[in-house]
Amino acid sequence: MRSPVVQVGIILLITLTVFFTNLGTPRLWDWDEPRNAGCAAEMLERGDWVVPIFNQQLRRHKPALLYWLMMSAYSVFGVTEFAARFWSATLAVGTCLGTYAIGRRLYDDRVGFLAAIALATSMMFVVAARAATPDSVLVFCGTMSLMFFVLGAFPKHDVEANSKLEPSSPSDWFPKNNLIVIAMYLTMGLGVLAKGPIGFLLPMAMIGMYGLLKTLTADETKSTKKQSFLARTKTGLWRFVRSFNPMHFGEVLWAMRPLTATALILLVSLPWFVLVHIRTEGDFTQLFFVGEHFGRATTAMENHSGGVWFYPVMILIGFFPWSCFWGPVLVGLVPPTAHDKLANSRLRDANCFLLCWICVQVGAFTIAQTKLPSYVTPCYPALAILTASCFVSFASRLKTQLAGQSGVPKIWFYAAFAGLGIGGILIPAGVYLGTEHLLPSPIASQERISDVAALGYTQPSGIKAALKQLSLLGLIPIVASGVLLFALWQKRYRWLIPVYSITAVIFAIALFAYGAVVADRHRECMTILNEAKNRPGQLATYGCLESTWIFYSGKPITELIVEPKTQLAPVGTFAFTRPQRKFWKPVPPLFLKQFVNSNERYLIITTNEFADGLLARLPPEFSQICESDYFLENKRLCLIGNSDTVAPDSRP
Repeated sequence: MRSPVVQVGIILLITLTVFFTNLGTPRLWDWDEPRNAGCAAEMLERGDWVVPIFNQQLRRHKPALLYWLMMSAYSVFGVTEFAARFWSATLAVGTCLGTYAIGRRLYDDRVGFLAAIALATSMMFVVAARAATPDSVLVFCGTMSLMFFVLGAFPKHDVEANSKLEPSSPSDWFPKNNLIVIAMYLTMGLGVLAKGPIGFLLPMAMIGMYGLLKTLTADETKSTKKQSFLARTKTGLWRFVRSFNPMHFGEVLWAMRPLTATALILLVSLPWFVLVHIRTEGDFTQLFFVGEHFGRATTAMENHSGGVWFYPVMILIGFFPWSCFWGPVLVGLVPPTAHDKLANSRLRDANCFLLCWICVQVGAFTIAQTKLPSYVTPCYPALAILTASCFVSFASRLKTQLAGQSGVPKIWFYAAFAGLGIGGILIPAGVYLGTEHLLPSPIASQERISDVAALGYTQPSGIKAALKQLSLLGLIPIVASGVLLFALWQKRYRWLIPVYSITAVIFAIALFAYGAVVADRHRECMTILNEAKNRPGQLATYGCLESTWIFYSGKPITELIVEPKTQLAPVGTFAFTRPQRKFWKPVPPLFLKQFVNSNERYLIITTNEFADGLLARLPPEFSQICESDYFLENKRLCLIGNSDTVAPDSRP
């Protein structure tokens, strides 16, 4: 196998290509990207590194680490899409290298190398790497903290023969090197600054669960091997239950050095939380910890809900194309029957640690009521390592004519390679169903809402045509599936890993580096936003608001109140609202008359269903300036302004 230097070089080449190609070409996507990028831009403009503000309101959703990283990139590259996404992509590269180090220590060089490639080309991880969100930052911090644990807790392969087969006490499984422990808990502290308490709670729970299960077998004796299967199962279940008794739990927890952990995590994260608490008079603390964390755990916020099936299905999609190996991986987790007790013990420990990593992450967010696909992205490195271990083991045994000793029968890999082709077939099928039944048909640009029925919504849609072109990407996994099945049938075993890896790289680049650019070209709202940016006056929206508009218009946007049943408020309606007393306090929505009376020059973005009624209630000098398609909506956007809001280049 290639040297570690060559392997790292190849990993860097692949990750830099997948994550950075056309990184700044597509515009920011609603909702989270423009909120995060805009918040960092506003903080940089104010010179404030403490209080996160977006659209003149407190950004309570996330701590400050992501904003600090974006602000540093803005200082170098300017306020651009590339700068907003730069650190997400850079830290994703670091996560892949950390995954390589973990796989290399737990298994071998080949597993670590393939695991890094699998992670770098899995769909949901690439989304995190190419998005201006805190997901990539959190995954990096969690992976690095677990990498330090693995490097300290698992001995190198060349000295493993001198290590004990089983620990003699619960404390033997935890790293003894103080520098490694310090590095592990400092990165957890950074995770807290990236996304809150889960930055340390989940990695600690993963390590603690592994410690509990690792010490289960500390008192295993040879006599149990002579017992029947049912007797051994009964004994194992009893030991598992007994491991969670308070005494044993306390021993494992104390072995994790909780006082050191608390001190280091607070050292990193507490200063900012104290400062933002003081600056916002406690508002951020209440909204972040109570509203965001407790609220998302107990209620399905923003209609993001799902059952126990949600995350298995999301991982099946998000880990594609490598999720095709779910079957072989599950079969491969059965302990081997070889006589090498030391190798079996290490393999069992490695698998146990990775399963703890996955199960704690998925289990915690399955219990939580608010569910999003990105919540389980931190377990993708573990999925990648398990997948790589299974694939490498299978291919190695086939190449050395030891297929009969492989823990996974060939039929499972026939199914996996066939599943790759099925996934390729489902891509155009899904695109067709989405474009025909989910995406709206456009409204002719020169027609009013009263004429929509006569139009019949028959005009071809540019976004539909673009998505149908992207469905051709399904040919990549379909062709690769045929090649892999042929190679397995013809015993060309050396083809398997290279062909699958190259396919995954090509598919990821085609989908994210070029497919996203094609889709982005049909977001025509920039016509209105450029007009709003180049004209003087306060900007407001009526009946619609997207975070992207705030970022690209370069202006704060006031949201006007929409009456029930989408009826405009009468001209005489007036609701008294207090002005913004503190710079972080929410700006209250205004009624139309109140907004008009408070500004000499103003612009209003609305949709065609409100435009006519809005113009009828405004002074005669108001008119519609321009309009454009509303991306993925069956509406058109309209920009309305008065005669004072004339573009600077058109003034006499």
